[in-house]
Amino acid sequence: MTPTDINQAIARKLSVLKFFPAEAAGGVKVLRAIGGPYVGIRFIPTGGINRDNLADYLSLPMVHACGGSFMVKRQLITAGEFEAITQLAWEAVNIVAEVRNRGDSQ
Repeated sequence: MTPTDINQAIARKLSVLKFFPAEAAGGVKVLRAIGGPYVGIRFIPTGGINRDNLADYLSLPMVHACGGSFMVKRQLITAGEFEAITQLAWEAVNIVAEVRNRGDSQ
């Protein structure tokens, strides 16, 4: 994602953009830097999002949502480990709730 990409999206009246591959492209640092000049643009980072960095992304005001395949790992699907997938999804839901509650108290 480059400023040119963002400007082209703005020209097309888009305000929510996918940011992929988020971690490989600089992650939270890049989104913080872009947040200044692109006020009003929201991002959905995907690619490298996991339990350890999900809250960092969701804490940014320009992040609309996050995608994370960490919740649905191929080996868990193949093995029929649907309880484990459910647990990972609930962990992500709890992280989202924690970040939102933190934001409400600020």
